[in-house]
Amino acid sequence: MTPEPGHSCADRQGVWAIGGTHGASTVTLVSNRGAIHVTTLPWRAQRLWALEAGVLIEAERSTPRVAGETGLLYLSHPLDPPRPLRIESGDWDGTVLLTSRTAPPLLLSHSPRLGAHVAWALATEGGEGEDGAVLLRCVWSEPAPAPASDAFLFAASSACVLLCLVLPERGGGGAALAQVHRVALPAGHAGAPPLPSRPCGAVAAVAARPVACPADTPPRLETLGGDGAVTTWAVVGGELRRALLLRLATRLGEGHFCRLYRRNMRGGDDIVATVETALPRG
Repeated sequence: MTPEPGHSCADRQGVWAIGGTHGASTVTLVSNRGAIHVTTLPWRAQRLWALEAGVLIEAERSTPRVAGETGLLYLSHPLDPPRPLRIESGDWDGTVLLTSRTAPPLLLSHSPRLGAHVAWALATEGGEGEDGAVLLRCVWSEPAPAPASDAFLFAASSACVLLCLVLPERGGGGAALAQVHRVALPAGHAGAPPLPSRPCGAVAAVAARPVACPADTPPRLETLGGDGAVTTWAVVGGELRRALLLRLATRLGEGHFCRLYRRNMRGGDDIVATVETALPRG
């Protein structure tokens, strides 16, 4: 039986999966060496989020919560007890959009109450609550009335990550956008103040995806415009610059980005490529 999307994920230890019935869930780890470990949870889980080592377990929306609780558990190893994630003050109303494999791990959420995307760092070492809870520290936020339709990290270092948000079309004629932000990772002790973000640029796009590239070249991503143009962008000197433009023979909309590339890789002839600018280095 194939797990539903979000019901399984992998980290460096192996593959994790949700199971269980009758009001509670279990999380099973099948390690890279073939060992099987099962952890019982206090409530039903709806999704797993992978970290470099361990997972975040998201509870079903109907799960009761107290002030500060996020409905998320951090499980670093199946032999360790799951630890709740909490914010230091206020009520959590966030919807999780992605997690990272950076150190420290990041969690991106959208808060309807704040009308913003918020990046949180997990204080997995030190900064624990009195009951062993893992505290979430806000390290970045950006106003957004609605959550991104897609979000991904496409470059990371010990100091920062590059985050792409694909924002849906807004009322009043607002076009769909792909925004790129450089988000600094927290440094120092758990009580350090949030670090400022730096926007790299925004372009009209209905879809985006990261591009694999050598480590000594600028980070890149591709966007699909509403007019059917596919553009490769590079982040150079903290700015988003166009590197390559593909003119398409047919107009494509949202949801056709990956299908377009699969078809072209199989020998299709529906793409005409034109180099617009040379890709700068550094």
